[in-house]
Amino acid sequence: MKIEKQNSLTEPPSPTSPLPGGRSPSFGHRAQDYRKIVRKVVHERGVRDALAALQQRLNMLRLMRDDAEALMARRRQRSETLGVARRVEALATRLVPMATAVISVLVALYVGRWTWQVKS
Repeated sequence: MKIEKQNSLTEPPSPTSPLPGGRSPSFGHRAQDYRKIVRKVVHERGVRDALAALQQRLNMLRLMRDDAEALMARRRQRSETLGVARRVEALATRLVPMATAVISVLVALYVGRWTWQVKS
């Protein structure tokens, strides 16, 4: 798996769009004041670093989820495969003794009939 580093949060946002990801803020009546506050907060190094760390954690959690889903799919497939193998084995363990018994009875009947015809 290749992890690609995204620099979108470490780069300062453009003046027209102070929020990361190109989102524009929608505020109330004091929009200009709020934009200044947002611009100031987003440009702080600690906030950018925290956002970048949270994004990396989110990526890590996504990778872990994908790995867990793949593992569960492999286990489900293996379980189904082993289930079929167990059913075939159970059928074979029942069928072989039954077939042996039927063949033994048929051989005994044939031999008995043959010896009875020879004596007659």
